[in-house]
Parts: sequence; structure tokens; C-alpha cells
Amino acid sequence: KIRVPGSPAGDSVSTRAPATAEEEEVLDERMRMLCRKIDTDATGSISEWDLIEAVRTYPDVADLVVPGAGPSTLMRDGAALDAVGDAFEAIAGGKRRARYWEVAAHFRRAAAQRVANAPALRELWGLIDAEGSGQVSKLKLLRAVRSQPAVARLVLPAAPPGRPRSDEETFEAVKGAFERVAGGKRRFDYGDFEACFGAVQQAAEPVPDRPPDRRPSKRVLVIGPGFARDPRLGAAVEAAGFQTRWCWEGLPSPEAPDFDPRPHLPAIKAAIDDFEPDALACASAGGAYVAGLWAARLWRGPTVLINAHPSCARLPAG
Repeated sequence: KIRVPGSPAGDSVSTRAPATAEEEEVLDERMRMLCRKIDTDATGSISEWDLIEAVRTYPDVADLVVPGAGPSTLMRDGAALDAVGDAFEAIAGGKRRARYWEVAAHFRRAAAQRVANAPALRELWGLIDAEGSGQVSKLKLLRAVRSQPAVARLVLPAAPPGRPRSDEETFEAVKGAFERVAGGKRRFDYGDFEACFGAVQQAAEPVPDRPPDRRPSKRVLVIGPGFARDPRLGAAVEAAGFQTRWCWEGLPSPEAPDFDPRPHLPAIKAAIDDFEPDALACASAGGAYVAGLWAARLWRGPTVLINAHPSCARLPAG
């Protein structure tokens, strides 16, 4: 590392080899001239402070780094200043200084992102300029932010976690965004809008909150015969989180060829009446009991059939 003349104490730049031919390829003459304008010390690299000063001084640099935010806007808009910091972080990738070709590569990627964003940006513009006048005022932008979540995600900074943004905070945020886009004008058009937001990575739709788990409040009566062959099935039922009751007592295995479940149905019906389940569950041969309950019209509620018994091949009518 070597000390960079004229830079803050401790600032340094790598003495690594010059950029490769592939790296230099992204650096066209226009970008080289802009980088030299930013790099006032002519070190061949740019610091975050260099970038901030250049954005404040040169409108063409400001338009490249923070589209729609001129130097005057940057001086009074904290969000625009933060955007410069974010841009430098993206350029330098954690380093304190960025070389010219890294700056050029970043803005080439931003240009590609701008092209990729075009359809989505047009759709968002349609939500803002719903009547198709081609012009957006501060009030129109505020209304769109309040009524269209997709517009709000694009225009507004993220609200603090767990605290909704107040009406006043929303207004101030929209006001700042409007000033960045309009650049001092009373209204902005699609060109202004695209210049400001065209390279912004579109926020994804928020993932809806997971619905509450209602299983602990649901009761399942498990008809025991049929689970004995594979104890893992019973363990899975128990682990599912429902309130469960097992109905075993007095119920023989229904695997005999001529098994008649009817004499045993009153015991199961008594368990149903006592437990008042939301669902019945049975496995394999235990399905013979469920078929008997269906035939006798003793149960018409939700039923879970695991490895369904042949007698359960058809659901009961009605």
C-alpha cells in the first residue's frame, strides 16, 4: 500500500498491477474523462469523498451517480447523499478506493439494469399517472404512494422495523423523492422518472405473513387399529401438533376377511360424542371402521385416510 497524496490520513490505494485488457475494455473515453474529473489528485483511483465532492460540483457526474438529483439537491437531501454512498459501496466492493475500470463496470451494469427495468417502470408510471396526462405533480405522487404499494416500495425508503410511517413522515419522504425526480420543476415527466429510477433494483413483492398455526386448537380422533403395523405413522400423527385422542379399547383388528365393524361402532360413536373431534384419522385396515361409520351415517366430518382401506374406495354420498 502507498499513501495517496492529498487524501485523508490512512487512505490508501493498492499497488497491484494495472488493469488487464479485459478490465480496460469497459473504460471508454467518456467514462475515462469523467473518472479523471472525479479523481482530482490524479491517483488513478477514486475514494468515496472524491465521488461526493464531484457529485456536488459537476452536474454530469451527479446525473450519472444519482440520476435526477443535481448538485443543489444533494446539498439538502440526505437520501440523495446516502445514494452516493451506496453507489460507491457497490463500485468499490468494500475497498476504500475504486479504480477507473471498476467505476466504468458499475455504471455499465446500471445501464443494463435500466434496460431490464423498462417494462416494470412503465407499469409503475401508469399507476402514478393514471389519467395519462404525462405530467406528475407532488400531490399526484403522494396519492399514488398512498394508494399503490408498488409505487411506495419504489419511491419511499424502508420504514423502521415494527413502526409504521406516520402521515407526516410519508409526506416528507415523498417530497424529497419528488425533488430528486423533478430537479426543481413543479412537475416531472416519464423521462425524469426513468432517469431517477431506471437503474433501481425493483423491490420484490412483500412475502405475506404466515397464517397462524391453528393445529393446537384442532381435535383429531385417531382410530387405533391399523397403526400397529407401522409405529412411525402414529408418531407422525402425535408430532403434527393437533389435540389427539386414540380410540383403541375394545376394537379388534379388522383384517379378518369377513370382518363386520357394526358391533363396534357404538364405542367409536361414544368417543366422537365425548371428544367432539374436528376430524377422524385412520390407517390401513382401520378404514373398515370409517366405512362402517359412513354407512351408518354416524360420521360425515373431515376424515384423514392413510393407506386407505379398500372399503373406503368411494366417499359416502351427501
